[in-house]
Amino acid sequence: MRLNFEGKTTDNPTSADIVRAIPRGRVPEEWTIEMVNLDGTSIEADPGPEQGQFRVTYVEGRRIYDADRPLTADELERLLMAFRDQDDGWRRQASWTIWAPSPKDAKSQRAWLPVMILLTVLLAALGIALRFLGML
Repeated sequence: MRLNFEGKTTDNPTSADIVRAIPRGRVPEEWTIEMVNLDGTSIEADPGPEQGQFRVTYVEGRRIYDADRPLTADELERLLMAFRDQDDGWRRQASWTIWAPSPKDAKSQRAWLPVMILLTVLLAALGIALRFLGML
């Protein structure tokens, strides 16, 4: 288990390491914390919308889950300690929703498909025309 905080990595963090890493007052805008398990799963947190709150994300492979609400410092502390101890109860300390791109993002990605097909056809036609002209 690793704790990444303020550009430093702490292997096998203690409870004191976790408590020290979580601000109890004003949370700097650039503040972030990450706890990474040996299997690659991780929990990340950054400042939430209100003072003393944190947005929390759980990453497992290619799946990304967001906590349904911001957590307090005490809730984040309990969550990270349970995660560190590999106590599955950490999952019940928040409701998790899987992250997915908005439908608008998916639509804009599909909009490029006809353009790419047309460009491919035009390049193929240009290649054939140049090859034909070169043979004359």
